[in-house]
Amino acid sequence: MDFITSVIASALGSLSFETVKHGYTKIKEVLGRRYGADSKVYKALQELEDDRESAGRRAVLAEELVKVHDDAELRQAIEALVEALQKSGQTLAKPQVDARGSKIGIMGDYAHVTTVNA
Repeated sequence: MDFITSVIASALGSLSFETVKHGYTKIKEVLGRRYGADSKVYKALQELEDDRESAGRRAVLAEELVKVHDDAELRQAIEALVEALQKSGQTLAKPQVDARGSKIGIMGDYAHVTTVNA
């Protein structure tokens, strides 16, 4: 799950906070207006709303968001939502990576890795 999808997933679990709800609604409005209610990205967002815990629906949304990630207006809406989540004391959903059978390098401050043998 990428950063933007993590932000959206966190917002879906925090819609009781008015600022978070407003920020999420703005993202949905931007996607609907710029790409249409029948677009894959908008439908993926709606599907995740219907089943917030679904890893598959999060993956589909992440895949569709990659196609529109250069959208400046969407980026502004995401930044506003991150700020709203932080002000409300909410934490972002943690990205998950499935790398079974792969070699991974991790860089950055405070990188924590949990391994699961599956």
